[in-house]
Amino acid sequence: MLLYENPISSILGDTAYLMVVASSLALVYVATTAIYNIYFHPLRHFPGPKLYAASRLPYAIDLLRGNLVKRITELHNEYGEVIRIAPEELSFISADTAWQDVYGFRGSKKPEMQKDRKWYSTAPNGVTSIIESNRDDHSRQRRAYSHAFSDRALREQEPLIQKYIHLLLQRLTEHADKGNIIDLVQYYNYTTFDIIGDLAFNESFGCLENDKYHDLVQGVFATLRGFALKTALAYYDLVRWLVYTLNPGGAQKGPIEFFKFTTDRVRRRLGTETTRPDITSYVSGQLESGNISVDELDSNALLLLIAGSETTATVLSGTTYLLLKHPEVMKRAIHEVRHQFKSREEITSESVNRLPYLVAVLNEGMRMYPPVPTGFPRIVPEGGSTVSGYYVPEKTSLLAYMESRVILAQVLFNFDIELIDQQLDWMRQRCFVLWEKPDLRVRLKSVAAN
Repeated sequence: MLLYENPISSILGDTAYLMVVASSLALVYVATTAIYNIYFHPLRHFPGPKLYAASRLPYAIDLLRGNLVKRITELHNEYGEVIRIAPEELSFISADTAWQDVYGFRGSKKPEMQKDRKWYSTAPNGVTSIIESNRDDHSRQRRAYSHAFSDRALREQEPLIQKYIHLLLQRLTEHADKGNIIDLVQYYNYTTFDIIGDLAFNESFGCLENDKYHDLVQGVFATLRGFALKTALAYYDLVRWLVYTLNPGGAQKGPIEFFKFTTDRVRRRLGTETTRPDITSYVSGQLESGNISVDELDSNALLLLIAGSETTATVLSGTTYLLLKHPEVMKRAIHEVRHQFKSREEITSESVNRLPYLVAVLNEGMRMYPPVPTGFPRIVPEGGSTVSGYYVPEKTSLLAYMESRVILAQVLFNFDIELIDQQLDWMRQRCFVLWEKPDLRVRLKSVAAN
């Protein structure tokens, strides 16, 4: 017979009692962790809301809702140039100094800021791409790809790029002649995906030709939202384990399918003899020298696909919208383009450099509407570091164009653009690592028809 019987256990039963004890311990852990983070953590002196200092949960919720960029902007407006946005994370907006301190080369005697692995996704083959590799591997891969993005290479590839820009103009002219309302975001995406598909794999996605998205392109947009979930789960090991255990196939299905698609295209391109210059023709020459491996070509393929298309289309979409909302700027940009050139054939990667106002407009567009607004956090190395004059303890996470110019110059040269939804605040968008862009509905009028 028991000398002592727990009255709570006798009422609830052993299982329920254990659950109550576990829940109580969890609450105590959460409370003590929050108190430590707010009052005793090395970052306690940095400004920011107490709720964000106490727990990573508000940050994760904002990320999953697509509101993280908006919320961080609001916090900077309230608290200043450096804010604490999570227990162990700071955000800086002093770009003149913070960018170099966080992302720049720090010299041989200073360890570099390591990439925050939670924000990077290794390819299914387990081989790191250029964006996530360490300094030595990054330098080696960068050397291998540098030939494909040199001035000489871009000049050699320009006829291919111009082919798709002229196809874009053809599609836009067809809609302008009919007075159709179109989504300009869609056509910018068609163009940039077709270009990078042909440049990287010697195979266009056929978006402009068929006047619709390729299935893979639509899948890319859906998968980007999944990346926000993956990043949020990276901060909660138990929840991540549960999600991947309960749904082992669904969580990785999209990335695996895309990787297989791009890998197949890399293999086909490597097996194709062609004298036409493209990205693969430059990089494949580095295989024999060992500067890059076939597995690394595979890992970088999807990265090239997104970085060479979606981000460019984002810059073009955002800049076009901002021009439409600022008629005086639009008028000056149009005047510069149409007085500099007499025909569309004159607009090339070299000649657009004689458009200082348009170049300034694109730069300002990227400042106001950056294509990758979340940035890629870095981790402060052992011993801490100084960022913009602030000492930051170790293990703290930090946030710190040929194609665009030619396409925008061609659009402004050939068309007058009317924004249909004048009252729409197109810039109010959710962000899941990249922007979730709504339709940019416009009506075009061909300048030749005026």
